[in-house]
Order: sequence, then C-alpha cells, then structure tokens
Amino acid sequence: MNKFLFLYVLIIVSSCGNSTENDFNIIRFDITNQKDSIAYENWKKENKVIQNNTLNDSLTFTDGTVAARMFYEDKEFKVFTSCQGEFGGSIYFQEKQNKNSIYYLESVCPVMIQKRHDGYYILESLAHMYGSGRISFIESPKKLIHIYLKNLTRDWKSKRFPDLSYYEIYDTLQHQSKTIINRYGLTFDMMFQYKDRNYSIYSENGITLLGQIKKDTIVPLDTLFYFDAYRKRDNYKFKAINFQHYEFFNHRSGIGQDSIESTKTQGEIYVHKNNIICAYSLRNWKTKKQD
Repeated sequence: MNKFLFLYVLIIVSSCGNSTENDFNIIRFDITNQKDSIAYENWKKENKVIQNNTLNDSLTFTDGTVAARMFYEDKEFKVFTSCQGEFGGSIYFQEKQNKNSIYYLESVCPVMIQKRHDGYYILESLAHMYGSGRISFIESPKKLIHIYLKNLTRDWKSKRFPDLSYYEIYDTLQHQSKTIINRYGLTFDMMFQYKDRNYSIYSENGITLLGQIKKDTIVPLDTLFYFDAYRKRDNYKFKAINFQHYEFFNHRSGIGQDSIESTKTQGEIYVHKNNIICAYSLRNWKTKKQD
C-alpha cells in the first residue's frame, strides 16, 4: 500500500471516536460473496423484509403536471417531496382529513423525514460537487406556509410574495424550519435514536461513517464502508419489522493514463437500536480509452 494512502487510512481510523461511546453491533454482508449472500437472504427472511408498495401517490399543480411524489406518511399527514438537485426541492404536508390544501417547506433534496414526539426531523442531502447535508426540525407542519390546492399554480410563490426576489422567497420558505446541522462536504443518509442520543449514517471524503450528533456538529464513531453510500430517494421499496432502512447506489468513473476506471457500489442498510446491518456489493473495472 502506498505510504501516503496508509497514513490517510490510519488518520481516518484514529478519528472514529472513543470506543467506549460506540457499543454498536455492525454486521456487514458482501453480497458478491456466495456465503455472505446466502447469510443475508436468511437474515431478511428471519426479519420479514417485504416489498413496500404503499407510497405511490403524487401531488399535482393546477395544470395537472406533477409537483411532487409521495415520500412518507403517518397517521395525520401524507408527505410529498420533490428534488431538482442543485436547483432545490420541496416538501408538501397534506392532512389526511383535509385534502384540499397543503403546508409547504422549501428543502434541498429531502432523503428522510421522521416524526418523533416533539415534531418532524428532516434530512436533506445533495451529492453535487463536494456534497452538502442539512438536518432540520419543525414542530408542526401546520405552522408552515398554507396553500389551497386550487391556488397551487407553478408560479404560486411569486404570486404569494410579489415584493420579494427569488432568493428572498427561497430564504423565507426554507427558514421556516430550525437548522440543527448544515454542512458542506458530506451527505446525510440516515438519522436515528439510541439510548436518547441522536446518531447519523453519513458519507464524507469517500467513506461512509456512523456518527453521533452533538448540538450543531457530528462526531465520527465508526467506519461502515470505504466508499460513499449515497441514499437513494426511492428508499421505501422494502421494509423490515422494527428496522429503519435505506438503499444506496453510487457509480464513479476516473480517467487514468490508458483507461477509464469505474467503481459501482450498491446495497442496503438496516438499523434497529444498536444493530446496524450492512449489505453491499463493490465492483471495479477498467475500460480501455479509445484513440
């Protein structure tokens, strides 16, 4: 191993937190390995991993075009989201007992919404350039901007705020939520609680980490993968009893001297209490450059 790469890995490992704070049971299945693949399939059967086809609804503008697709629901709300990458995204909360209106929050590519006793926690992630991630909180969707569906035109924002510029409207609609963490250079993939502490799985500097959220920062505790495990937005395709879950996928290419080097990673992560189950495949290949 190149001595500089070895030093880099050593630094990463040494920064993974105090082992006394990290009592997580992390199990990894390399599904390209036959033994691991069989073990993972058995684990899924034991934990009743099933197909989830419930989130197939959408929200439309007045002209009939899709504004957002259903992403999450609880007993009180259906939640629809949209993502346009670096151009932003949206969250629409619709009461199940009052379907003629929505509550709106500006959001950059929401990847997870979680309701707790005190309100809703929202994870946003953008893998563009060096990446960025934000965790925010709202006490109640009913405190957000309220819109009747009959007024949900494509230009409803400028009609609602005629005296504000585009950026002022964006700030007004985004800052309805309270920011917990806002970081450049990383992407958030999951947030969960264990023993009344908040933890996150996130990607930074080409690796995927488990970290503890402390005030407005995140402290790394352990390394899950030595690659980015970016969360897919269609993350409710499967579900398991008691486990939080997400799917990830990443494809990177780099140009070498004589070839194009590619890496493709994909898999799933399940979390319940202090148990983290990671299933992944990692594939590398080279393509000879054409003259």
